[in-house]
Order: sequence, then C-alpha cells, then structure tokens
Amino acid sequence: MTDLNKRLQMLDVGEVLQFFKLEIPNVNTPLLFHCNGATEVLTTNDKGEPLIVMGDKMDWLGETYTFAGIRTQGMRLSGDGSVNSPELEVSNYIEGVQGAVSALCRLYSNLSNAKLTIYFTTLEAYELGLAQYNTQYWWVSQKSLDTAQSVTFALDMPANHNRKQIPTRIIDDICAWAKRGEYRGEDCGYTGTKFFDDKGNPVDSIALDSCGGLCEDCVMRFGEGEALPFGGALVSYMRR
Repeated sequence: MTDLNKRLQMLDVGEVLQFFKLEIPNVNTPLLFHCNGATEVLTTNDKGEPLIVMGDKMDWLGETYTFAGIRTQGMRLSGDGSVNSPELEVSNYIEGVQGAVSALCRLYSNLSNAKLTIYFTTLEAYELGLAQYNTQYWWVSQKSLDTAQSVTFALDMPANHNRKQIPTRIIDDICAWAKRGEYRGEDCGYTGTKFFDDKGNPVDSIALDSCGGLCEDCVMRFGEGEALPFGGALVSYMRR
C-alpha cells in the first residue's frame, strides 16, 4: 500500500476530496464533476421536490470541475478482489438545470460504456496545488434508476466490462497498469510531480504526463534503486 493510500484511509471525510471524470463514447470532451463539501444533496423537501444544493466549481490540476451531488456505494474490494454491486448516483439537478442527467442519458444511450475515473486527493494537497492523488477506474454498465431527484448507474470494474481488456498477466515487458489505462492508479501507486510523455521525455504539465509502460518509465519516476511497482514481467524485460 502506498503512503498516499495509508494517509487517505486515516483522514476524516472532510479532508479527502474526490473528483469525477466521465468519458462518454464518441464525445470528445469529458464531463468533470465534484461533490466536495456537500452533504445530503440527493434528498427532497417536504413536498417531494428535489432539494437543490448549489456548490462552487473547483479548479484542480488545470481543469474545472462542476459541482454535482454524487453518492457512490459498493466500491470496496472484498478479500478475493470482487466488489458488491458498485453504483453511482448523481443528482439530476446540475448548474441550474433540472433533469440534466436524464437529458444526457437520452442523448448518449444511457451513458452505457462510459468510462468513470475517480480521483482521490487530500485537502492539503489540493490547497498546495500538489499533483498527489490516487485513482479508481469504472465503466457504466447500465442505468438502473432515473427519477426527478437523481439517476443511478450500475458500474463494472474494467476487468469485468464487456470491453474485454487485452490479456496483460502474461509474460510481457509492458506494465499491466499502463496497458489498462491505470497509470497513477492504486496498483501503479505513482503520485509524484515528475512528468514524462510516453516516450520518456520530460514534460512540464500533468496534462501531458503519460507512461510508456516500460521498466525505465518506473525508474524515472520512483528513482534508481527504489522499490518499483512495475506491472510487467521483468524476466521478459531482461531477455531483450
């Protein structure tokens, strides 16, 4: 477990920030949401009408995230690596538009096959502008409930999604985490501020940061002689 993982588990809820990126198939611009600083945003008033809670937009690592009431459940891994019916519930009121998420569902096939990336960082890192975060990846399996108050989606882990990933746990010198698009995710564990493109060239922005999946990419980020969470087969790498 990385140091950031340990810190996130020890912090109070208010000290952990979550940012959500939803990438819809065939749509060039991802949807960016946050629900930080909000509580009880998916409820109704005494008349059964949506309880409207407006939150501020947040700028994080060069991108602007719009406030949305969001609730997740069932995302914790069990001992055998499985999860229990993961779900994402999103308020149907976003930026003053009632029924905003329902409208997106009508336009884009209920957001089926959309990729959901959840970034976890600390309030301290956010305030200091540090690129320190962990990542979870999910896929929207189907819309399970659509009401005036909120829309709920069933989620799949990448390995279970019907877009079957390239088999990665084979004798291969390319990192499995990079293949799966999980660079800077929990298994990768990299949360540093050294940025490189996928060719190993230094870049000055996290927006350009990408891992080429080679062992050398790990070394450049974690350091020579350090323990590496390399997700490839070093035996295959040494044969080259």
